[in-house]
Amino acid sequence: MPTSFRQHLAALERADLFAGLEQAATQVGLGLFVVQVDAMPPVILYASELLSRLVGRPVLDLFGVPCWELVAVDERDRVRNIIASRGPGSPPICHEFAVDRPDQTRITVEVGIARIAIPSAQLAVCYFRDVTHERSAVRALRDSDARFRKLIDNAPDGVIILQEGRIVLANPVGARMFGLTDPDAARGRALSEFLPGDDTTRAQRRIAQVSQHVDVGPSEYHVLVEPERIVEVHSVACEWEGAPANLAFVRDVTERKRMQQDLVRADRLAVVGTMAAAVAHEINNPMTYLLLALHRVERELEGDPDSARVSRMRGYLRDARDGADRVSTIVRALPTFSRDDDSAVGPVDLVQIVERAIVMAEHALRYRARLIRNYAPALPTVEAISGRVEQVVGNLLLNAIDALVADDFARNEICVEIRVQDGVRFTVRDNRRGLGPPDSEAAFDPLHAADRAGDGPRLGLAVCKWIVEDMNGRIEVSTPIGGGSEVSVTLPASTGIPVLAPVEPAQPTVMTRPRHRILVIDDEPLIRTAIAMALSDQHVVVEADRGEVALELIGDGAFDVILCDLMMPGLGGCELHGRIKTRHPGLERRIVFVTGGTFVAKVREFLDSVDNLKLFKPFTLDQVSAIVVDAARR
Repeated sequence: MPTSFRQHLAALERADLFAGLEQAATQVGLGLFVVQVDAMPPVILYASELLSRLVGRPVLDLFGVPCWELVAVDERDRVRNIIASRGPGSPPICHEFAVDRPDQTRITVEVGIARIAIPSAQLAVCYFRDVTHERSAVRALRDSDARFRKLIDNAPDGVIILQEGRIVLANPVGARMFGLTDPDAARGRALSEFLPGDDTTRAQRRIAQVSQHVDVGPSEYHVLVEPERIVEVHSVACEWEGAPANLAFVRDVTERKRMQQDLVRADRLAVVGTMAAAVAHEINNPMTYLLLALHRVERELEGDPDSARVSRMRGYLRDARDGADRVSTIVRALPTFSRDDDSAVGPVDLVQIVERAIVMAEHALRYRARLIRNYAPALPTVEAISGRVEQVVGNLLLNAIDALVADDFARNEICVEIRVQDGVRFTVRDNRRGLGPPDSEAAFDPLHAADRAGDGPRLGLAVCKWIVEDMNGRIEVSTPIGGGSEVSVTLPASTGIPVLAPVEPAQPTVMTRPRHRILVIDDEPLIRTAIAMALSDQHVVVEADRGEVALELIGDGAFDVILCDLMMPGLGGCELHGRIKTRHPGLERRIVFVTGGTFVAKVREFLDSVDNLKLFKPFTLDQVSAIVVDAARR
């Protein structure tokens, strides 16, 4: 230590104090040095061992060196400016500087500076503290926080942090779910401002459970600003800025919930359709032998004298047959609902489809309203799928009937209109009273109530919309002048294919038919016997009550035609077809499959895969006679 500096310290009588300060500074990692700031240039008068180690230079090399040489070259002008700007009596200051050491490493130091005056000089007592790692940690923390915020801000789901029921952080997606455009606008606001009352209570209860580290799983809530929106929230306990908090991940599941409800509805419709097809199958069996019996009785009466009594009986039989035919028409339409018809789109006659649907709805319409038909002449066919269009038309008719005021037949009316407009437009219009304009959006909502009190389930208009749009059509709901409602379906017209005018049925041609050997296979004895009796006048008929017996009979003699029930216990029609094809090649083509409806997918797929003739129950005597002739020609 220079003698002059010792003398100054002795003069101040603080040598012991200075030594103590140096030792204390060394203990906490502070390098000490003293600068004479009024010298030109300001030089270092003293440097501690720890300072020497921090800067990587021997202590003796530091004495008399300008103080700015302790720092990096690019920092020295800043040191000069600090010294020039401070005079005697200036308060202590603290600055950070970069230091380049001889080993080519750079450290960051924090320098505390205090000015003191002694009789002979102006001094600055300075402390060096290496803050390299500390600043690196701060930068890393800052970078980590920036990455965290970037990750949160760009997350596809909402992220919200809650403390004591209030939002302290929300990313843009989370803010938008609550109806806010600015995430900062959510900060500090209570959760109860964004959820309905019941959902708020439930959310607060779950937050308390999460805070106790109870795994409550995800929960769904409605949003106050948009009640139709449903959000799914999964929360975990966390810490935010040193205090307990809840981290919530929020996902908009509105569409997912809607799809789930649509699937439930579709599944329910599939079940109802399967049941309808099964019921139709069971009804078709008794209807078959009923129709055959009625036709048989009519034939028996043909040879009787034309007495008044016989005429009345024939009238009764015609009424009974017409009623049975009507039941058959209704039952035949039921399997339409058992599957999604995947037939190809093709030209179909919309008028015929509408008339079939009217027959289906007649039981509900007869006592409720008058039906008005308004069909344009020379309508073209439409490009559609017949079964699907009939499903839509029937549904619209039933919906219109349900909307009418009960017990007001005199005023109730439903108008069915078909005209050419951007294709072919079919409209069902009712004059219901006491109701406001229909809500188009609600009508097409899959969740729109489809059940009418006292009338049972109905297909929703949403199902009609899916069907129509799948066939490149459109459906619209509107309110006509004068009240009521109307639903219009527009389908693309077939190019250049007009609908022909109805043709009067040709008179049956009397011809001599060859006698054929026919095998009738059916486990229902009444149907089997009725068919046999109907055909036995012109053909040789052999009966079999099951597939196994039929195989034995086929082995004994040849048959020209085989009428085979499709679904039987034991060896059914599908399996029997394969056995016959193997044992008697070619005979399988003359099998006519008799069916009352195929509601079993495997059987339906088989029936679609073979080109055999099909006879659908219930059928008439003329139909079974004609198909026998066609099958024998194969």
